[in-house]
Amino acid sequence: MRYIITILYVFLITPRIQAQSVHFDNRMTEFLITTLLEKIYIQTDKPYYVVEDTIWMKAYVVNAQIHQPSPSNFVYIELINRLDSVEKRIKIRKENHAFCGYITLDKKLIPGEYVLRAYTNWMRNESPDYFFQKTITIGRISLHISIREKVRLDTSMINREIYWKNRGKLPGNGILMMRPTAK
Repeated sequence: MRYIITILYVFLITPRIQAQSVHFDNRMTEFLITTLLEKIYIQTDKPYYVVEDTIWMKAYVVNAQIHQPSPSNFVYIELINRLDSVEKRIKIRKENHAFCGYITLDKKLIPGEYVLRAYTNWMRNESPDYFFQKTITIGRISLHISIREKVRLDTSMINREIYWKNRGKLPGNGILMMRPTAK
């Protein structure tokens, strides 16, 4: 009789205990996802840009402890100059489990080193030390590039000039030319 009671106990009670532990694990995972710190990373298309260029980026936001996708729906990205003032700020919404966006660089930006800073609304509760920061270089294209050099061919000296020939109003609408010049 005791043998039958023991078998019934094992088969009837043990599944309930396991179901409770699975339920507890699910609740614990949900708690960790919704309450712990987040980590963010911004991937940009290149490390340097020119004025009037576009910074294309993708953000990855995960829970800092279990590295699972975070429930945050928005990422805030700021372009900060050397004087620590915000030049531009955008808000990117999560679409299809990804944060993708861009920042267009104005003509009035001064060339130099800038910082991309990214954070979520949840991360604002913590210290700014937890925000993602990436240094990028922004330069300016000169429309009048000219390089002069002397080249020795056989026994005679030839001067040549390399210059930028602009074929339109935009800096990218030109070609790099090389021509011989007179002595």
